[in-house]
Amino acid sequence: MIRQIRSQVEVLAWCAHYYGLAATMWRCAGKIAAGIGWKSVGLDGLARYQSQQFDRRFNVSTSSVVTPAEAGISDERRDHAVQYQATQSLDFPIVLSRIGIESGEYSFVDYGSGMGRILLLASEFPFRSVHGVELSKRLHCAATENIRRFRSPRQKCTDIRSTLIDAAEFELPDGPLVLFFFNPFDDVVLAEVLDQVERSLRDNDRRIVILYYNPVHQHVTDGCSWLQPVSGLGIDENEWRVYEAVEDQVANSDACHASSEAALTAC
Repeated sequence: MIRQIRSQVEVLAWCAHYYGLAATMWRCAGKIAAGIGWKSVGLDGLARYQSQQFDRRFNVSTSSVVTPAEAGISDERRDHAVQYQATQSLDFPIVLSRIGIESGEYSFVDYGSGMGRILLLASEFPFRSVHGVELSKRLHCAATENIRRFRSPRQKCTDIRSTLIDAAEFELPDGPLVLFFFNPFDDVVLAEVLDQVERSLRDNDRRIVILYYNPVHQHVTDGCSWLQPVSGLGIDENEWRVYEAVEDQVANSDACHASSEAALTAC
């Protein structure tokens, strides 16, 4: 019970920081109303309002919903892409604070970073560097502008960059890493990216933590024998899956390659 109360206090504190007092009060009212069976508080409207408030508070533009076609993704990759929408989860900073890392030693990578909201949120932690990986030139340019405009009194990392590149071709930074995925592509590309991550680990052994939000293709990550699920973080594991690379499994791993081949065959 005490942990649940502490978690709710953390969520409200981050809500006030990201979205302001009005959104926080709206959220509280919605939770109370939902708890007693009322449906008239408008939680769908709250998500939209929160997104708009984030952009206003930090002088950025991250709230648009952009389809793969609108994003200008090539026909070859379009069938594997999903639409861009900014991450709304208030669990993100809480997860980062609970995974047991010394942020200053780690670089952060967001695959399918879109307009860059998660890059901005990650920059409020003392990462060595923050990297966005984006296939769409339109979204990449928007992210670059948002990085330039973003100002926050909590910002601790100023080495933030968006890279215009296919996710499977991105070369990971040296040193320990936190990799973030908000269901950015289908299982085919996810398997390709994880194969690339594993190859990087073979060449440069280091700690890697993977945060997978909205894990639609969890079968791919679960199929990698070199990834160990992390539990006990006090988060909804239906919404979040957290993994850590297991050093002694990387050298002999073949399960993830099997998942990759199965995904490619299905495609």
